[in-house]
Amino acid sequence: SGGGGTSAMSGGVLYLGGGTKLQRACGFEDSPEEMFKYLMAACGPGPDEAKIRLYCDRSVEHFHWLVAQGVGAGDVVGICLERSSRMVAAMLAVMRLGAAYVPLDPSNPAERLHYIATDSRARAVLGSKALLDGHGFAAALAIDDLTAAEIAAAPEVPVVAGPAAYIAYTSGSTGKPKGVIGTHRATINRFCWMWREFPFTPGEVLCQKTAISFVDSVWEIFGPLLAGVAQVIVPAETARDPARLLALLGARKVTRLLLVPSLLRSILDAGIDLTTMVRTLSLVFTSGERIPADLAQRFCQAAPQVKLVNLYGSSEVAADVTCEVVGPVDGDEVPIGRPIDNARLYVLDAARQPVAVGDTGELYVGGEVLAAGYLNRPDLTAERFVPDPFASTPDAVMFATGDRVRYLSDGRLLYLGRNDHQVKVRGARVELGEVEEALAGQPGVAEAVVVARPDHTGETMLVAFVTGAAGLVVEPHSLRGNLALTLPDYMLPARIMVLDAIPLNPSGKVDRSALVSLPLETSAHAAEAALPATATERDLHEIWTRIIGQPNIGVEDDFFELGGHSLMAVKLFAQIRKRFGADLPISTLFAHPTIRSLAECLTVRPPVAISTGFSARPKMRPGIRRPSSTPAPVARRDRSLWSAASVAT
Repeated sequence: SGGGGTSAMSGGVLYLGGGTKLQRACGFEDSPEEMFKYLMAACGPGPDEAKIRLYCDRSVEHFHWLVAQGVGAGDVVGICLERSSRMVAAMLAVMRLGAAYVPLDPSNPAERLHYIATDSRARAVLGSKALLDGHGFAAALAIDDLTAAEIAAAPEVPVVAGPAAYIAYTSGSTGKPKGVIGTHRATINRFCWMWREFPFTPGEVLCQKTAISFVDSVWEIFGPLLAGVAQVIVPAETARDPARLLALLGARKVTRLLLVPSLLRSILDAGIDLTTMVRTLSLVFTSGERIPADLAQRFCQAAPQVKLVNLYGSSEVAADVTCEVVGPVDGDEVPIGRPIDNARLYVLDAARQPVAVGDTGELYVGGEVLAAGYLNRPDLTAERFVPDPFASTPDAVMFATGDRVRYLSDGRLLYLGRNDHQVKVRGARVELGEVEEALAGQPGVAEAVVVARPDHTGETMLVAFVTGAAGLVVEPHSLRGNLALTLPDYMLPARIMVLDAIPLNPSGKVDRSALVSLPLETSAHAAEAALPATATERDLHEIWTRIIGQPNIGVEDDFFELGGHSLMAVKLFAQIRKRFGADLPISTLFAHPTIRSLAECLTVRPPVAISTGFSARPKMRPGIRRPSSTPAPVARRDRSLWSAASVAT
């Protein structure tokens, strides 16, 4: 079940206090300095000690440059690197100086990276030359340009505990992402709980596949590192192609895996046998979104020897704050379980008073798990991190999650949904207001409203409704292309509908319920959609129609512009493999995103099994369609976060 906390009734609320004292759990005093020194010095004997030492030694290479830039305790340093040992070393270098690292995910649009670097007031940026070229960061070090002489001249730098470990940017309701200040204290607390609740056994191997812009990456990197456990750093291209990811994990005998529930469903729907591909798998953690009971039951039936663990949390609570080891499920949803060590959970009403067991309320979280608030946003910090009247210390705060929950009779929590406009799309957190602001800023758009609604498979998709300014024509294709220049791919609406007017309720507010139930047009160009001309095109058309869930798809229509995404692509290529016997990498879809061009690829080229992952799809200029016979080159710098398949928040 997880957590192992004690429960007590207090004024009607079943409030769960957590576990062991931090000092006893971790073996050090609870000052930030002592905890951080533990984090940096925990390279004791273990099967991967040499690799751990290598990470630490490599981090020294960056010290002299960071010091020369004046970086010290309390500063912020950007990290713009693909997953690699160099990335881990850069993170260590920053934290050992007492600074906090802020991820600059290379898969995000350049405009978003610049905003994060500016908003976080990053003193410097560490990255590779290939990724830094053209970005124009004010102070940047291409780590592959370091010379042997510079490395040898690196000064001795004492370990310093800074006020923050990292800054994790998440979607913001005001139209711009916001930075959550992650602390060493909350991070170590989470590690100690995981080490105690799910202890490592000899010979275990873990993998690091989550983008460092998502908070789950902190455990993936440092949890095994500090315990001397071997880990496989998965290249980004491989992490985004589930079949090739699982093949790699099987070859490296990985024992634990974190998956977003929507990706887990896609893997099962595609007929991929997890336990056959990764025979050493013993633990699967799900996080990032709710896991329906039917999905949990399917997994448990398909892999009865693998323990399934459902985690719940957010960036504001060091990733995870409750845990449920999944057993037989009564109802439609899997409970989110009980709290981890040193976490306090409250279910409160609108007046922040406890509700009775079984009643619905908002979940508030207190204890040692909290972030230090939002970077440079005291107003938002005060709004969401409020005084905790139930704590024993007068200055304690609790985080208002915005999640609706209720307690079950046995003390576990059941997640019921949000009380605001925040949603999860393929495991990634999205504030609808940020997408609406981006749309409203486009030329010709008068109003924009974005809603979340289920697609034909039941997964969440974003649908945008816009009205045009007087005398101007709004073209959804161009709008989506412009949005792709500023928003991560998981925040792009699957459909953009142009309306004469946004519906209002009797009080004059936007009627979101009417928009959620509004029928979607099947195709803006159904009458002129090009029809399949060959047997291969007809077979592909049948598969696309079933997977995308739209009729009237033309053979020249772009998979992504139809609302296609990575989880659909998993199913698409599984069907292609079954129908045509072609084992193609998902990267094929970037160069051949239409039925016609993909049919040409299948017809002209013999089926070849390719074991590499995919590169991401290049950005296209709005309104320009690529001829099917001319595949576009893949631009590394313009790589977008095509899916949330390998992330969680």
